[in-house]
Amino acid sequence: MDNQGFYIKQVSYKGIDGANATLHFEKGLNIVAGASDTGKSFILETIDYMLGGGRSLEGLEELKKFDSLYMEIRTFESDIAYTLKRDLELGAFYIKFGAIDQEGDEVKYAARSSDTNEQNISSFLLGLIGLNNIRLTTSSSTKKTKKLSFRDVAHITLINEVKMFSKESPLLSGNPNTKTAERSFFEYLISQKDSSNVVKIEKEEIRKTRLNAKIEYVKARLKGDKERLVGLEASLGQIQALKIDDLASINDQYAGYFKQLETNKLDRKKAIDDRTEIESEILYNNQLLDRFNLLLGHYDADMERLEFIDEGNNLFSLLKYVACPVCGTDIEEQHYKCIQNSELQSETLNDAINSEYQKIREKTFDLKQTLDEIEGRNEVFRKDLNKTNDLISDLDQLIDQEIMPVISGLKSKIESIVGQELLIKEKARLEADIEALSKDQTELEEEKKKKRIQEAPDPLNETRLGKFETEVKELLQGWKFDNVKNVVYDPAKSDIKIDNKNRGSYGKGYRAIGQSAFIIGLMQFLRKNDNKFSKLLVLDSPLTAYKKQDLPPSDEQQIPKELESEFFRDLVDVSKSCQIIILENKEPPADVIDKTKYWHFSKNAKIGRAGFL
Repeated sequence: MDNQGFYIKQVSYKGIDGANATLHFEKGLNIVAGASDTGKSFILETIDYMLGGGRSLEGLEELKKFDSLYMEIRTFESDIAYTLKRDLELGAFYIKFGAIDQEGDEVKYAARSSDTNEQNISSFLLGLIGLNNIRLTTSSSTKKTKKLSFRDVAHITLINEVKMFSKESPLLSGNPNTKTAERSFFEYLISQKDSSNVVKIEKEEIRKTRLNAKIEYVKARLKGDKERLVGLEASLGQIQALKIDDLASINDQYAGYFKQLETNKLDRKKAIDDRTEIESEILYNNQLLDRFNLLLGHYDADMERLEFIDEGNNLFSLLKYVACPVCGTDIEEQHYKCIQNSELQSETLNDAINSEYQKIREKTFDLKQTLDEIEGRNEVFRKDLNKTNDLISDLDQLIDQEIMPVISGLKSKIESIVGQELLIKEKARLEADIEALSKDQTELEEEKKKKRIQEAPDPLNETRLGKFETEVKELLQGWKFDNVKNVVYDPAKSDIKIDNKNRGSYGKGYRAIGQSAFIIGLMQFLRKNDNKFSKLLVLDSPLTAYKKQDLPPSDEQQIPKELESEFFRDLVDVSKSCQIIILENKEPPADVIDKTKYWHFSKNAKIGRAGFL
């Protein structure tokens, strides 16, 4: 499945004043050959640096004129371009969509892989090769895991000169802290099962601490439950034994008395309402009596006033008109007539007084009758009030002294029976808990004494592993490697055996060929089985370790010429579905140069390109 992965299009150092050092690559096989000390190995360091390796490049004098490093990568399927930029001083990463010479917004990415921040260079590159969210085992004893980083991929696909000739496994970096994770990555590639479902195992001291804590917790619970059980048994011993069968009969009695209580409470409420109504009527009548008595007083006062006027009028009517006793003069005519008129008016006044007096007497009589009627009603109300108060008193006495004591007694019996049953159930629960906790304590004590047996790792899938071994063997056979007949993977060394001989036991030239066959065979195996992996491989000096300026290598460093030629020719075909960059002192055959992207570093400015920078 060729839609995953990326290849490098170009690498370019840029600096102030237009300083520029660029190297172009293509899909397939790319060869940079030439003399030593021309910057070939620095190409691998540059690529590794742009794929997240290190915080800074080593301080070469030639780097001082550059401040930024760019690398254009493209996807295999649709040739979509991305440009990675890295600040040479600070090491910060920036990525933009498009080629180096295209305009575009640069987005900052973290240089280090992180489980919490997905915007980092590792996650970006893993996404391009389809290996995001893979977890590796980092400890065989604890089964601790970590997220796959692109550095785990780069470690086996960017092979520098030192590692190329190393006796160490192609999978291992030599760091004991990462050995388990490096093996776990190979196991994933072969089995296609990562460590996401692996259950983490505790360290022995943590396990013992955890078990001790559990044992102490169980002991504390046992102690508390036993103390509560003793208290419950004492309480049950003090309670008068009651039968649960009596509960139904007592409940019926309780319901009957409670119903009677409710009826009496309703009667009492009605009596209280009646009393309130009677008291309201009496209060209303008393207010009427007060008003009518006040009105009666007004009538009495009016009658007294009329009697006073009438008496005065009678006295005036008895007076006689005579001549002046002093001078003997008679009253004048007009005065006499006036007096006569007054006498007439006096008679009229007497009539009016009598009439008014009669009216007031009638009203007074009616009012007194009304007062008597109201007093009569009040007397009836007072008798009813007394009866109602007696009824309320009787009901209160019945409720408080007869019904409620019975209800309280029945309720107490019900609570005692229920409480007794609850105590019995609680006792049974505590006994069960004590039994379970005692069992837990025994099991925990036994588990604490046991020594944990470390589980053996699952064996690699033999079928898929066999296919990988076949790929490596066919590569070595195609390269005419010492008439090889058999290649097997040795899990103990995480390396291959060639005709039952450890790869690390060969001389350094053959070790390098075996190293190349291992990783190229792995890439071929994964590609043919539609498994996701990087399609970029950089090999530094797979054929020779050192070559002086444009001179042939010494005989002691040479491997057979036929092997060298077949190595290059075979990689032309192998690299059609990937990108392989060879950094080599030796020149490839002419027919290979015509089929590859080829650079020659001569270390001589007069002959082609002198070097990288």
